[in-house]
Amino acid sequence: MKKIKSIQIWDNGGLIEATQFMLNAINVQLENSATFYYFLSSEDNIKLREGNLLMDGKDYQDWQNDQYAWDWAAAKLNLEILPEVIEEKEVIL
Repeated sequence: MKKIKSIQIWDNGGLIEATQFMLNAINVQLENSATFYYFLSSEDNIKLREGNLLMDGKDYQDWQNDQYAWDWAAAKLNLEILPEVIEEKEVIL
């Protein structure tokens, strides 16, 4: 889980700040593509948004390490990853 520069997300009739970003590879097709599941959560671990991202083509060919995947996904979602490390906690659905 990564700390992100907070963004406001509309949830249940109000704006809540998302400050955490989680990313997992869920389907990797060797030499072809990878699908990543992501979610954004609040400081108190409430899941606010989730979805999937498909990495293919040149992006997939350039993928050599975890940091590349984090940076790629953050760019796709227009997020800014902060250098702070956060402890993984149970997320409330």
